[in-house]
Amino acid sequence: MNTIPKAHNLIRIGTNLLTKKHILPNTMPGICMELERGINPLTGLPEKIHLQQELNKRTMENQKFSIIYVKLHKEKYQEKNDNDNANGNHIILFTSKVLSNVLNKYGGEKDFIAHVKCDVFIIVTEKERAVSLCELSIRHFDNLIIQTCNQLELRTRRNRADLPKQNPFIFMAIIELIGGEKPYIRNIISRAERLYYFKKSTHGSIFIHEPKTAIRCNFYK
Repeated sequence: MNTIPKAHNLIRIGTNLLTKKHILPNTMPGICMELERGINPLTGLPEKIHLQQELNKRTMENQKFSIIYVKLHKEKYQEKNDNDNANGNHIILFTSKVLSNVLNKYGGEKDFIAHVKCDVFIIVTEKERAVSLCELSIRHFDNLIIQTCNQLELRTRRNRADLPKQNPFIFMAIIELIGGEKPYIRNIISRAERLYYFKKSTHGSIFIHEPKTAIRCNFYK
């Protein structure tokens, strides 16, 4: 597996991602090809069809695995404004890079990550590694998102009064399939989203190991 970049390199990568501009006409052919392949055109990660195939394969082979649901909370970046939508996409891309880098560094060779909808990712990993991956993902995300968002604010020169009152954060839930349960993505997402809305008043990154209690991870001050 590839090693994760040092902190200052990842900050630079994150800033570039958050401020990178794409010229739509030149990217449309590539986007169409990625959609046909079941690959998300923004993040380059597999989408639902590949995730379902992976889940079915592991279930048929009686593999023991955990499913990690990841939801990005972007607050004001979700508003219907051209700049906010663009910034929101850059933050989604940044999140995908952080998750992928954590898996490359600390995950196993068979770990799998998919981008299932705009701000939701799903990771499939070995049971004994699920908690540590959540902790490490949150630590890296929370430490880096502060600096990248600060640099984004400076580069875009937006009015600070218009900026989100808090930095984006991620919610993670470890979902365990019960014996004989079919690994349908819609059921997995439904279970995870019930946990998300139960904890939606929480500010800051957090993870829950269903049905255990939530664990807030504050790795920075």
